Amino acid sequence: MCVRRSPQLSGEALIGGHNDTSGFVTIGIQFSVTAPPLAIASYTTLITGVGGSPFYFWGFLVAVLGQTLVAVSLAELASAYPHTSGKGLVHIFWTGILSNRQWAPFLSYFNGVMTTFAWIFAASGNAVFAAQFIASFGQLVSDTYRPSAWQIFLLSLASIIMALVFNTLLINCLPGLTMFMVVFLNVAALFIWITLLAVVQPKASAKTAFIDVVNETGWSSDGLVFFLGLLPGMMTVCLFDAAVHMAEELPHPHRQVPIAMVTNSLLAALGGLLMVICLIFCTTRPENLLQPLAGMSVIQICWDAWPSTAFVIVVCLIYCIMTLNGLVSIITGGSRVLWSFVRAGGLPTRTLLSRVNHRLQTPVNAVLAAGLACAIFTVLCFAPSSALSGLFGASAVCFATSYAMPICLLLANRRRIPSDRYFSLGRAGFVVNIVAIAWMTISTLFVCFPQFVPVDMDTMNWAPVVFGVVVLISLANWFVVRMVYELPRPLER
Repeated sequence: MCVRRSPQLSGEALIGGHNDTSGFVTIGIQFSVTAPPLAIASYTTLITGVGGSPFYFWGFLVAVLGQTLVAVSLAELASAYPHTSGKGLVHIFWTGILSNRQWAPFLSYFNGVMTTFAWIFAASGNAVFAAQFIASFGQLVSDTYRPSAWQIFLLSLASIIMALVFNTLLINCLPGLTMFMVVFLNVAALFIWITLLAVVQPKASAKTAFIDVVNETGWSSDGLVFFLGLLPGMMTVCLFDAAVHMAEELPHPHRQVPIAMVTNSLLAALGGLLMVICLIFCTTRPENLLQPLAGMSVIQICWDAWPSTAFVIVVCLIYCIMTLNGLVSIITGGSRVLWSFVRAGGLPTRTLLSRVNHRLQTPVNAVLAAGLACAIFTVLCFAPSSALSGLFGASAVCFATSYAMPICLLLANRRRIPSDRYFSLGRAGFVVNIVAIAWMTISTLFVCFPQFVPVDMDTMNWAPVVFGVVVLISLANWFVVRMVYELPRPLER
């Protein structure tokens, strides 16, 4: 086996061309991708009937706690081993450097596969989500329009094409767009939050909001149903590695990256919690969510609060913009991850996909390949409605796997990492890492459960199926690339 160290990457493919990004900009970029206050409201569509307001609230708190433990565990690694792995696969570096020499190549390669597919699935799910909100807008402005699976699929493709245009021809517009979206998303979230609290009278009681469980899943155990509703919280506090991918652009990555990771998690938790509290008290007719207006629960909540067509159209437009912006940003991150993985020799198409367009300063081929992969997975639009949860669920499983591997190896090494790191968990490190691993194991297990029983083609969970396909592809591809796969070298501090 030939395992070589890859050369240090140049800055030719830096997003936006900035070589000295501030920590605040990094936080803003990650916040614009996840948009926690708005996103948590839209994710109600994924868990309608799964416990109601109480499980939505308490499940969010549990998910935030678990995800934050994962974030601080990774932040410690980012401080000890600052690296970009070619602006994408920092996990393969952590996995490789913490593994023994014999297993380092395969484990880092497998981590790279998980990270790459995690971003691809997230982009695919976001494309379908954007298409559904666009279709919802059509239903709000037309009494006769009813979207078909073909239309959702075509709208998903159109959304992906739009994201590809922004990531290639309009790449220079991305920094300005990102800064604008940080302001827009916060103002939009504040608009919805204030409006709901102002117009809903009377609000739901504390008993309804925190205690009265609504279990429409068919599962007899409310405890099991509680764990089935964790996905919204997991998706709200996520993408911890987004800041790590900008390490080359930060003057002090060993300090600024962990600060950005922890700060983003806390901001996402706070913003999401405020919106969750608002929603559980402003959802006055939970029975309507089973057949929501225009197919989206958040639109039904807004309609029940204030039956104004103009209001719900504005809300729908906000979510159209949010999901399309999220798709642009995820395609940006996913294409850089794919580009990095190809440069490391993780795919047999290194020559083609590793090219950088010098005029646009962008890996155009990798961007197009990421878009094509997303388009392939959006074919699940023709599957039952549970397919959207399957895409997001598969993304969550892949991300959890990529995050868990270096943390497990850190524990296996008895946490022997550089002692001069800026961010350290100290004596609490063992407990934090163990609980983080336990959380990722439990949460990903239940992400793969079907939400409704009896299970048939309409209610099956596609996440384990998609994840299983990824594992098979990764194992088969390893035998093709194992002789040329390269481990990255550390970023100089």
